[in-house]
Amino acid sequence: MFYKKIFLVLLILVTAGNLYIYVNRNNYIFVKQSTYAQIYPNYNLGTIKKFNKINDSTLEVVLNKTNKKLTDESKIIKLQKGVNAYKIAGASSTDSITIAVEYYATQDYAKQGNSLNGGITIYNTPLPQAAQLTDLSKWRDDEITVSPQEEVAVKQLLKDSMGITESESTINKVKKIGTYLSYKLRNAVGLPTDSLLRLSVFNQYKSGLNGVKIWCGNYATIFNLFAKNAGIKTRYVEINKTVNGFAGNLHIFNEYYIPEQKKWAAIDLLYNNVFYTRSNGALMNAVEVKNTNEDDSTVHVAQAVGDTLLKSINFNKLENNFFYTYNSTKDLKFFLSLDYNEGNNFTKKIKRYFSKRYYYELYSDTELINNNKFYFKQLLLLLQLIFTAIFALAFIAKFIAPKNDRV
Repeated sequence: MFYKKIFLVLLILVTAGNLYIYVNRNNYIFVKQSTYAQIYPNYNLGTIKKFNKINDSTLEVVLNKTNKKLTDESKIIKLQKGVNAYKIAGASSTDSITIAVEYYATQDYAKQGNSLNGGITIYNTPLPQAAQLTDLSKWRDDEITVSPQEEVAVKQLLKDSMGITESESTINKVKKIGTYLSYKLRNAVGLPTDSLLRLSVFNQYKSGLNGVKIWCGNYATIFNLFAKNAGIKTRYVEINKTVNGFAGNLHIFNEYYIPEQKKWAAIDLLYNNVFYTRSNGALMNAVEVKNTNEDDSTVHVAQAVGDTLLKSINFNKLENNFFYTYNSTKDLKFFLSLDYNEGNNFTKKIKRYFSKRYYYELYSDTELINNNKFYFKQLLLLLQLIFTAIFALAFIAKFIAPKNDRV
């Protein structure tokens, strides 16, 4: 009887613990924290997966598959004696990496009176990189709902109103799209109604043209709609910081991928910031923008002053509200899906609650996130399953045992 009481107390405690966790479930989710190199990996088409030694003088370099290739590439190098540089061609003649390899045979060492065994030593070479880091397809940009008629209208605007052609560079396309949208929607900043949020993205755009209020999430989805139809890869970024358990300022904007430069760059239409540019002309990504000191005058921001015209201002001249939103203390969430509310989907909620599912990657300059709470939740769920099963079996056995006694 004593053990039954102990078991019952444990069952009640575990059940109470699981109920508490469920009520506070947002504090017990699995968080995928990524490093800067994981958010912005080396997108050079020739990235190394691994090295294989065929024999003492032959090396196989296995390259990761790229977004243009379905399989890994293998390059066999017949090594020359001494330290030599070898160029490994990537997906095209212009995309390549160079490795430095030393090779000496055992007899070569023997000639020098040295008993070392011959072999291969690799110097000054890019480290092997996981293939999934450079897989752009994980940033899904096909989840904005658009009707066939709306898609035709978007493409018509891209062609006629923005003057975009397929042969243009990514930066030129972004310049035209960002300038046009930012200027046309300049008077729409504000809190949207519930009815507007239920409209399609294209109809949200049309509403914004008429002065109906839209907020950052609408600006982000509208940019993505036009960018996708212009062949530009995009992703959502949320800047947010939790202070003492309370959510701080939250803002959503965009990054777009520049295949010509193999890098991501930031754009924020709500703030009318089309380009962020360093003094050397390099475009900046989200992490670089948020970490730029507000007194920095070497960074320039291009803002729309017409539907085809930009002006450049110094970073330190941006409005104060911008620096409340963007600063080095803020964390960033990079969403895997353009449907940034996909965490509200019931099925995905269930998957996230019971498994290590995530729909964004977190980047932080200020803290290292651990998932101890998530694993504690998993432990309590397991204990709940075990205790419930034991309780059920005991309950069934209570009714079966008397019947067996009468046999």
